[in-house]
Amino acid sequence: MRTFFSALCILLAGCAVNNTMPKQEVPETSFARMWIDTDAACGVQTGDPDDCLALHMALRANVEIVGVSPVAGNTSLSGVIKSLALFPELKVFLHEAGSCHSPAAKRFAEASQEGELVLLALGPLSNVADFLSCDEVKQEHVHVVAVGGRPSPEVPLTPNPDHWISIDLRDLNVELDPNAARETLEQAELLSLVPFEASREVVLEWGDIARLSMPTAAQERLQNWSSLASWLWGIDGLLPFDAVAVGLVLWPEQFECFPVETTMAGEMLVAQIEQGAAGGERLYCLPLNGELLKQNILALASN
Repeated sequence: MRTFFSALCILLAGCAVNNTMPKQEVPETSFARMWIDTDAACGVQTGDPDDCLALHMALRANVEIVGVSPVAGNTSLSGVIKSLALFPELKVFLHEAGSCHSPAAKRFAEASQEGELVLLALGPLSNVADFLSCDEVKQEHVHVVAVGGRPSPEVPLTPNPDHWISIDLRDLNVELDPNAARETLEQAELLSLVPFEASREVVLEWGDIARLSMPTAAQERLQNWSSLASWLWGIDGLLPFDAVAVGLVLWPEQFECFPVETTMAGEMLVAQIEQGAAGGERLYCLPLNGELLKQNILALASN
């Protein structure tokens, strides 16, 4: 009942939220050079806006964001571009499907030649597959960190199976372009998957979101989306899928990554853990302590 009344309170009454929590010390983050491919939807009124929390975190962390490429997914391409305008510090490069000569593809290839590079894939893998197909890209320097995957085709993505609606989530980053997902599996030399279940224990409640020092429009979209999530899935806030993926890059020691065998089963990316395997070029990463990761996310992203 707490979930329903919290959502009703925010939607209908605009309840006051305690925003006087003491500041936490921002945890030290690992350095990384990062390219972000995103379907951010915080500048429009539809679609999951969680990419925007991930972008905000990356901007506040000890990383070098060498470029950002928009991809349609949570919203249209024009909606993503509008959302990225909320973060003027970002260097945005547009991509033309199938081209190795677009501004984004050319800059990504240059960045890969300059040293180790994390390709953070927060949306459908359309651009990612294109980038990796280009001869100019130095594949051995690129570590793809992608949001998606599941351990079995039979495993539903259900945040709360006891909820009265119990609507399953969809792995849209794979489903919206399964061919690109298949090509990414074939081309990426090192791929870390951050699946739905990685965010299950990292729910951001309304009071948490109120603490974030984000552009107002982005913060309001996160609040609205968390209200919708509580109604549809019976959870107490926002499942920060993409923020967890950034967390893997910033605090890798807070995750356990299992070597997996990856396959495409129709429109599903299946990652089966290889028992007893060590190392590996395909990894399935889960936080060791969801509450600790949540607190680190809030410390980095809040006032």
